[in-house]
Amino acid sequence: MDGTKELFKKAISLSTLILLVEVVIYYRNDLTMGLPVPLVEEWLIPLLALTLAISVGWFFFVQTKKNNRTKDQFVEIATHKFRTPISVIEWSADSLETAIDIMQRREEVKKIRNSLEKLREIIDVLVGSTEVEDSIFYHFETTNLRQIIENSLKESIKKKAEEKGLKILMDLPSKMPFVYADTKRIEFVFKTILNNAITYTPKGGEIKISNEEGEDAFTLKIEDTGIGIGHKEIPLVFSNFYRSKEAKLSDTEGMGLSLYVSKKIIEKHGGNIWAESDGKNRGTTFFVRFKTNDFKQIV
Repeated sequence: MDGTKELFKKAISLSTLILLVEVVIYYRNDLTMGLPVPLVEEWLIPLLALTLAISVGWFFFVQTKKNNRTKDQFVEIATHKFRTPISVIEWSADSLETAIDIMQRREEVKKIRNSLEKLREIIDVLVGSTEVEDSIFYHFETTNLRQIIENSLKESIKKKAEEKGLKILMDLPSKMPFVYADTKRIEFVFKTILNNAITYTPKGGEIKISNEEGEDAFTLKIEDTGIGIGHKEIPLVFSNFYRSKEAKLSDTEGMGLSLYVSKKIIEKHGGNIWAESDGKNRGTTFFVRFKTNDFKQIV
């Protein structure tokens, strides 16, 4: 949706330039009347119009190829990510048919449930990436920011951290702002950041959730002691399909879409999201800022 809007804007701009050139051609005698020299040489006007026309055609050709590559990449990633959990479900279902031992049956059921959860996460990301720009898919309500964070920490997030021996520390005030937000989408943002922190932090590491308060903003910070991000890669972490080499080595299942979707969600709420890191193996801090003048503050 965002790419289509941008393409449309650029096309309008280029078309306007061509129209202006045509107007100059049509009214060139009137425009140059009384001037000691013409505004532009006559032979140059059609050449300029032709150049602009070719530029518009070339622009559309390049953008179409770029959009097609993005679509192909999207389909390729989606197909690959679905294949693994579906295969696990298939293998576990086959094992259940022949399994006699109750512990083995429970283990296979556990695998199926985990794979179904993985499929749900993939679907959420893929659907989110197509809906994230359109306001009709958002359901805003007044909700407590602390409650959103606590909901994001439930079940799979905490369990995943415990399995890796990671500590999750929460240093937040007891009273936090109410936000006018789409609760599920903001939860998606926090789950994405927390999942990344857990995934890319080695065993025994630490994740800290804290905040910074300003006169007109409330900023949440999620710090980890993980693999960090190179300075050149910081501007790219919220790009569509982007994953660093270190991220690919640490987690082969990532899609490079979740942070892109998260950025769009926060921007839709009038906020900002960014990341900071001192470099590789020095941890990463994600910041999510909400403007406090946009919602009611708890006293």
